[in-house]
Amino acid sequence: MDNWYLVYCRPKQELRAQQHLANIGFDSYVPTLLVKKQRARKLVDSKELLFPRYLFLNVDLDSGALPILSVLAAR
Repeated sequence: MDNWYLVYCRPKQELRAQQHLANIGFDSYVPTLLVKKQRARKLVDSKELLFPRYLFLNVDLDSGALPILSVLAAR
């Protein structure tokens, strides 16, 4: 059964946390949104986080979630 949890991250560290979780074998998701921004009088496509400081983590806490503690505690 898929159990998705919301993980609160440090500012601007969502993608870094997602990479660390992937390195130890956990599935996570950071939703992004494609927006157009004006820069130097041009419209430029830019990716922005849909939920800044949050990522979604798919994990079964009953079986081997202990490695997550090292990622969450790492500074």
